[in-house]
Amino acid sequence: MEFPGKVRGAAFKGHVEYILEKKGEEGLRKVEKEIERLGYHIEYKKIRETEWYPAGLAAVSSYAVVTTFNWGKKELINMVQVSPKVSFILRFFMRYFAAPEKMFKIGVSRMWERYYNVGSLEAIDFKRTKKDGYAVMRLKNFKLHPSYCFCLGYFFYRGI
Repeated sequence: MEFPGKVRGAAFKGHVEYILEKKGEEGLRKVEKEIERLGYHIEYKKIRETEWYPAGLAAVSSYAVVTTFNWGKKELINMVQVSPKVSFILRFFMRYFAAPEKMFKIGVSRMWERYYNVGSLEAIDFKRTKKDGYAVMRLKNFKLHPSYCFCLGYFFYRGI
């Protein structure tokens, strides 16, 4: 939480959608209580997608969700991959950069700047075939817990 960066509320939207789908309103309240137990406060329903929030709070949120429901990597990945589907910011970019390679080369750094006010994300390499593919990105000047960086990788994987 001492990290000086901020993140848009859109980062929480996927968490909310996924929790509601899997655990309902009661599940959402349980996660909020876990966050309170950790010494922080969040009211998911009051988060606005375009407002700025402490980036550390997004990491705390991910941790609280996993802890509350005893979820492993698979559920965490599934939750993170919901965010690009429901994010207004990402849908806006997809409208202008529909081709995955173009989205990657041009959109990655621009998307980063829309979500975070600190650090940078660079497009390094991209390859897509009919069967599979890969994208290599470099995250700079962004020092949150490694598990949050793990989540970011899957967020951008789903976004592309």
